[in-house]
Amino acid sequence: MVENTSTNTSAQSTKTRRKKSWWERYKGYAVPAILAIYLNVCLLLWGWVLLDVSTGTLNIVNWLGFKLPVDTQYIALLKLVFYAAIGGAIGGIVFSMQNLWKYVTTKEFKIVFAGDYLLRQFGAAALAVVVFALIRGGILTALGTDPTTSTTTVTSSFSAFAIGFLSGFGSYQVIRKLDEIIKKAFGKSPEQSSKEPTKGKDEEDV
Repeated sequence: MVENTSTNTSAQSTKTRRKKSWWERYKGYAVPAILAIYLNVCLLLWGWVLLDVSTGTLNIVNWLGFKLPVDTQYIALLKLVFYAAIGGAIGGIVFSMQNLWKYVTTKEFKIVFAGDYLLRQFGAAALAVVVFALIRGGILTALGTDPTTSTTTVTSSFSAFAIGFLSGFGSYQVIRKLDEIIKKAFGKSPEQSSKEPTKGKDEEDV
């Protein structure tokens, strides 16, 4: 009787160890797999929005509960803004995919950063619109547009999308650059100046 009990106990412990080892082996890939599926689905959805905008139907505007403006110039400008936002979102998704692959393959993935994979694309889209507005207001020729009109051309559409993608993919560098521009344009507050360490003669700005 004792032998049977010990045999059953050892069998159950072995089975438990097998289940635990299987879970320990694959649990690190469960969350990244879900995030990978989520990013691919979002990429398809943004691709659909891009197709909707490029064809001129703009059903996305109606679904959001807004009415299209009557003026064709405003519609053209709205399309360029959409191109920039879509490019920024796709750039953010591509960056997230690259990071996800990198940290999963090196086994350095941390679930605490899951929120960044989920929400980066939306922040990247907003940042892309801001960068587009800055370029549109300052260097209009970079978008291939006439400063006196708001017509949408193939060049302006591709330019807006490309600017948005680069802003979304390199959002960290863009934010740092915007921070530099803000400091140069508006100066530093006394609190920021007092917190910064003083530099010697031989030290260089990084």
